[in-house]
Amino acid sequence: MSEEATKNFNNQLSKSEIDNNVTSALTNLKILSKIKTENKLSYSNDKFVIDEWDLTQPVRRWWSSESRKLTIKKLEEFVELLFSIIDNIYNSELDSNEADITNSYYTPQAKNTFRAENSTILLTFVTEINNAIVGLNNLGQTYKHDISTASSLEMIVEKLNVRSKKITNILRINKSK
Repeated sequence: MSEEATKNFNNQLSKSEIDNNVTSALTNLKILSKIKTENKLSYSNDKFVIDEWDLTQPVRRWWSSESRKLTIKKLEEFVELLFSIIDNIYNSELDSNEADITNSYYTPQAKNTFRAENSTILLTFVTEINNAIVGLNNLGQTYKHDISTASSLEMIVEKLNVRSKKITNILRINKSK
């Protein structure tokens, strides 16, 4: 298998792709954290946009083809990308330090050590994911009468909660590296 095929097969990002995506992902998480009840969400140019209520909002959203389904789809795609970035940071630790880390992503009792740089990034993701969950819960209140949308948002929030807890459970800084 070629190097590119192997990369695609393993669904891993290169170091530069991870670096380029971290800032974008953190920006989107920060935007999601700012959602208030009655706000709606749009997606444009790889960023979420908070659509605050005013009298023109329904027409504006119709005109720009924004919908709840599209919002949920973009949120799900974003969460997949976010998890891919996090997984690749974790996997870079496995690749660079196999003796110190076992593949224990789903077993919190394992003893892992991470480089300070990766630990900092992962801790930042945990903080921003937890903040974004607050905003997504507010968005869920906006759509509380739409069972399908509210349920989809609840599933996204649950995925983020689980990932945040898993990162917290595996993370430990080894300052000697």
